[in-house]
Amino acid sequence: MRQRKYCTYIIFIISVFIFFMSSPVSYAAIYYIDYSTGNDSNNGLTKTAPWMRCPGMVGFSGNYTHQAGDIFIFKGGVTWPSSTLPLTISYSGSAVSCDLASSISTCDQYTVDYNWYSGSAWSRPVFDGARVQEGIYAYEKSYYIVDNIKIVNNGTPSDSKSGLVVTRPHFVEIKNLYIESGTKLCMNIADGASDNKSTIRIHDSTLKNCFKQLFFNGERTTGTIDDLQIYNMNFAGNNVLVGGESHSNIIHIKGFGPPTRSGYSFTNLKIYNNKVSGNYPYGATAWIFVEEAVDGALIYNNVLGFDNTTDAMSGYMGTGIMVEQGINIKVYNNTISSAGNSNSGKGFSSGIAFTQGANNYDIKNNIIYKTYIGIVMATGCTSCTSDHNLIYLRPGGIYGQDSTGKQYSTWSGWQGAGHDYNGINSDPKFTNITASPFNLKLRLDSPAIKTGYNFRILYQYDALGEARPDAMTWDLGAYQRSNTSLTAPRNIRLGN
Repeated sequence: MRQRKYCTYIIFIISVFIFFMSSPVSYAAIYYIDYSTGNDSNNGLTKTAPWMRCPGMVGFSGNYTHQAGDIFIFKGGVTWPSSTLPLTISYSGSAVSCDLASSISTCDQYTVDYNWYSGSAWSRPVFDGARVQEGIYAYEKSYYIVDNIKIVNNGTPSDSKSGLVVTRPHFVEIKNLYIESGTKLCMNIADGASDNKSTIRIHDSTLKNCFKQLFFNGERTTGTIDDLQIYNMNFAGNNVLVGGESHSNIIHIKGFGPPTRSGYSFTNLKIYNNKVSGNYPYGATAWIFVEEAVDGALIYNNVLGFDNTTDAMSGYMGTGIMVEQGINIKVYNNTISSAGNSNSGKGFSSGIAFTQGANNYDIKNNIIYKTYIGIVMATGCTSCTSDHNLIYLRPGGIYGQDSTGKQYSTWSGWQGAGHDYNGINSDPKFTNITASPFNLKLRLDSPAIKTGYNFRILYQYDALGEARPDAMTWDLGAYQRSNTSLTAPRNIRLGN
């Protein structure tokens, strides 16, 4: 009996072994792509036998089967022409251990190797649309990362092409890109479906010369987009004018109606550490425009300005930060500046504006410099506060408009109505506002130093990674001057 059980056990072990040996077992792989020397007939698994095109590119003819966690390495310094574009991301990674913070395991990656490049030094691989093709397109894919690609020449101002198009993202990270599309949109991200999406990271990239630079269109009636973060972005100017269009914005988050209308909203939205500079001769509705259906947002450490030497428009430039029909919004430690623009009609129209049913918001520690209106509060808003802000207007400006619709042309009147009781009405004394590029860091004699509220429970660093104090008042604006240790430097690649 014992011998029979032993034989049965041996047969079972052998059967299991044969099953696993005969079953196809596939693992994620690293693939290399080099348009200059590659060939799609290669296996793509080594730098010496790369593919010419990536799976998803036009004309790819290689042998490929997707596995969650595949990594595609584009050779630095090499250009992929319009005939290969767009790169269509046709696969999703896996929900199993896709860690966006570490870019590991089963996140699909479209990325680079800094040790693999053409030329004397590493530079980004280039997707050149030749004015006729978009760069990268992804429809309803999840768990993937796009990293360190340069995307240029994707269309003309008269068409609707974009450098990067992403629809219905879910656990997606877009980082370290350089996009100069010369068309209506640099980054066009949309989600109009009635379901829930989560965890979207857009950061450390440079966008330039697009009518709209980063547009997230969430117009739908139900569902939630949770945990969208946009940070460490560099917006470097725009020379594109689209005739008949409105809403030329830098960062534009658009929902559909007020958050309470149908249960749909953006939630846990964060927009921080972004910088806008360079020439914007056509202005914009707002540098940061949060339009409708946002329930919970933190907007902080953004440096919003422009370096215009010439203007192609009449009147004011638009608003630094505008929120329309949003609730539970916190706007802290931003620097909004019309620095160096001597024409009185060319500054920001307002620094921070909440409009059309926005409620429950808090505005603190911001510097608003040389705008016409400092702060606009939504008419009839409840639980709406403004304090510890520095507001220094253009001559003849208005310090604020409160929830009753009343405007205050004197600082004493604004404070007397209960706003910015701990605020400052004085020149912030920036490091340089006399010549472009402007330096909006604080001088050592700035009145904005050590006069702000401490929000360390929400965030710990300024726009450049400078540590904010633990247990003392903060500096106003996006830059912390009262500390000197750079403890968490940002990792943005500002070059092209």
